[in-house]
Amino acid sequence: MSYDPHQPYSSYGPEGREEATPPPPLRGDYEPTQYAGPTQYGLPYDTPPPPPPAGSVRVTVNSSQYGVQYGLPPQPPRRSLRWLWITLAIVAGVVILACGSCVLVGVIAALTVNPDSTVNDYYSAIQQQNYSEAYSYLEVDTLAIQGQQISPTESGFALVAQVIDQQAGPVISYSITSSSTNGDTATVVVHVTRSSGVAYDVHLQLTKINSEWKITQLDNI
Repeated sequence: MSYDPHQPYSSYGPEGREEATPPPPLRGDYEPTQYAGPTQYGLPYDTPPPPPPAGSVRVTVNSSQYGVQYGLPPQPPRRSLRWLWITLAIVAGVVILACGSCVLVGVIAALTVNPDSTVNDYYSAIQQQNYSEAYSYLEVDTLAIQGQQISPTESGFALVAQVIDQQAGPVISYSITSSSTNGDTATVVVHVTRSSGVAYDVHLQLTKINSEWKITQLDNI
């Protein structure tokens, strides 16, 4: 018995007998699944998918677009060293300023604490007739003024200074004409002019005592 695919299929043959199995479908015919209807796209499983329609754009994801690869954590951002350099510059500036201040103080001290400055302060007090302050720059055990020995005390010095001011007039000007230093001793020569017109040179010996220059000998006021 031949099978005609165009004849309706029946489970019973021409004589009413039940056939054991239905004939297999032809290759390429649509065959529904056993428990469900046709597949999702209505094509057999071995049929390749249709090509995309003309004009469509295929979207792809490029991992390099975001700078990272899938499966790797993103790199942490690099910290800027700008504030570190600013901090170091500030610290260096403070150190340089402190060192510069120390050097400046040392230079000022060297300029202000020397034999000439002591002599200038002494004659400034004499010019103002401040004998007590003038005596504070002296450190004498013996005192000889114009070849005469006088008491080395403050009162003895003040008495002689007053007498000279009365006889020759107060000091109106003075200037250091010579100065030499040898270690902790120094020799200074001062030209003094008084209001009466009298002018003379005073020779002073100085010694450095406890970091201060003191007048230890002088031959006039």
